Amino acid sequence: MLRFNALAALLATALFTFAGPAFAGPGAAGHLSDAGVSPAAEILPEVTLIETGTGIADRQLVGEGARFEADGGRVYARIVVDNPGPKAALAMVWRRDGRIIQSLPVNVGTSPRWRTWSYKTLGKRDVGQWTVEVLDAEGTAIARAAFTVVAPVAAVSLAR
Repeated sequence: MLRFNALAALLATALFTFAGPAFAGPGAAGHLSDAGVSPAAEILPEVTLIETGTGIADRQLVGEGARFEADGGRVYARIVVDNPGPKAALAMVWRRDGRIIQSLPVNVGTSPRWRTWSYKTLGKRDVGQWTVEVLDAEGTAIARAAFTVVAPVAAVSLAR
């Protein structure tokens, strides 16, 4: 093992000596310089789309809108995430009038187009101003959609 380490050190020294000036930047006078070299930037996921609607069909949102009735139906929030880096932990946070109603973890794999969604069933108590935010692992909002939930329109009877 000692011979291998000594041989590796000798080889590395020889390669550095030979390759040093070729890799040195302007004005480096034959030695390597770290001037102007920045550490690799962390690759973070980016939400490329956030939308709200009344359903999902074939992974696509249907009934897109920003105003929904509190009639027992559902409102869906669908996101598309570009994640060129490693797996990432996000969260979808649903708020009514600024108060957190539910927070759902979203684990995003490496993909240029990761699609997912969550939903909320709307009842009478859900009337108000809503937002769905996507938070990164540090809790920073990276995407947001706003919508309004209104009381259901009463059915009009056309009695004659």
